[in-house]
Amino acid sequence: MKPILLALVLISALAFPLRGSDDPLSAQELAHHLGATSWISKMKLQGNDWVLQILHVVNGKAVNHVLGSPAFATDREFTRVVILASQTSAGTQLSIEIPGAPAARRRIADLPLKVTIPLPPTLSEGDYVLGGEIPLEAISKDQPAANVKDLQNGLVLRVTKRP
Repeated sequence: MKPILLALVLISALAFPLRGSDDPLSAQELAHHLGATSWISKMKLQGNDWVLQILHVVNGKAVNHVLGSPAFATDREFTRVVILASQTSAGTQLSIEIPGAPAARRRIADLPLKVTIPLPPTLSEGDYVLGGEIPLEAISKDQPAANVKDLQNGLVLRVTKRP
């Protein structure tokens, strides 16, 4: 019970302005303080039902499905997508959070996220490398996204329309 209370106090303290400005900490800053990795983007929905999946990729090929969101639709034009990964002694805890949709969470065996790649500001149908073991020459400062075929061992977000 004490660790939960301490975590709540820490989250509350960090969520309010502490830096002499009126801006609260962003979700990415808060995740960093808590030792987690976060990816935040938005999707233009256009009235379609969408499915998000996180896949484990080895040597450029998807080897298994790790986590998926249920299909979701919303009447909003855009919706926000948040993916969190945190390392624990029991493995890597992953979650996909989408407003108005049930959260998807799963703990998997420890997966090294040596390099993380930010998501683009807006997602559309396709595959997005989240991170893992990626040769540094496959990533440039001008184009921070990595190609799935360059991923040696890591995670990919797949965004698809439900048929």
